[in-house]
Amino acid sequence: MSLATVAHLANHLQRDEADLDEASAQLALDGASGLVRDWCGWGIAHAEETFVVDGTGSRVLLLPTLRLVSVEEVRVDGTVLDPTTYTWSASGQLERAAGWPRRFRAIEVDCTHGYDPVPDALRLVVLELAARSYKNPERLAAKSVGGVSYTYDLSELEMAQLGPYRLS
Repeated sequence: MSLATVAHLANHLQRDEADLDEASAQLALDGASGLVRDWCGWGIAHAEETFVVDGTGSRVLLLPTLRLVSVEEVRVDGTVLDPTTYTWSASGQLERAAGWPRRFRAIEVDCTHGYDPVPDALRLVVLELAARSYKNPERLAAKSVGGVSYTYDLSELEMAQLGPYRLS
């Protein structure tokens, strides 16, 4: 799922949506969304998901999200935990007084997480990346026209904009 729509991209490019090649625009948005998700380390958009995570042996377990909305069920080695035996934070942490087992893939968490809607600053980075890809399907890293130079990599500004949404 893209973090922005073809309509968003058309507005960003200041063009009518009908003037865009929809398949190319969607491909650019999907690629930009994937790049942002990969750089941030999690899905970002609102989703119902089951996380299967390694146990750390500590009291606090970090889920791969920065916006946990709800926890429906937690299982350790397939056994459902009583919800009164753990607490969770909106930042994606689960705490259990008894601690979590120290085993690979021992914990499953059914949850809802992510942003709805996608934050404007994050969407802007996706649109910038998608616009560059849409206008430059060869994905040239740089080009010069006359005295003007263009660069098409993820910029330091874009990385800074994405910083608050990146898992550490």
